[in-house]
Formats: sequence, C-alpha cells, structure tokens
Amino acid sequence: MALAAGRAGPLGGDNYALDVHVGAGSTLVLQEVAMMLVLPGLSAEPSKMTIRITVEEGASFI
Repeated sequence: MALAAGRAGPLGGDNYALDVHVGAGSTLVLQEVAMMLVLPGLSAEPSKMTIRITVEEGASFI
C-alpha cells in the first residue's frame, strides 16, 4: 500500500487520523510516496496527526 498526499497540510487546526488494521495471516508493506508540506493556517490552533496501527497475531507489518 502506498500513501500519497494530494494537498499541502495539515493547516492550522487540522486533525488527520489514519487507522490501519492488518488482519491475521496478512502482510502489509506501507510506503509514503509523497512529501508533506506543513503550512500555517488562519487558525492559531495546533494541527494533529494520529496514526494507529493494529497488527493481529500471525500478521506482518513492514
């Protein structure tokens, strides 16, 4: 699986969440194929990026 950002971000106040689940007996190779540009937004709020990865027993995450 390859991730590619389509726009600049996160901007001020944005919250990104990525949840990945690798099922039992599966193998997932995750690659980032694009750079991420972080810019200030109109809001003074901080931006947040959360990545949660769950790997079941017998699965592989590379």
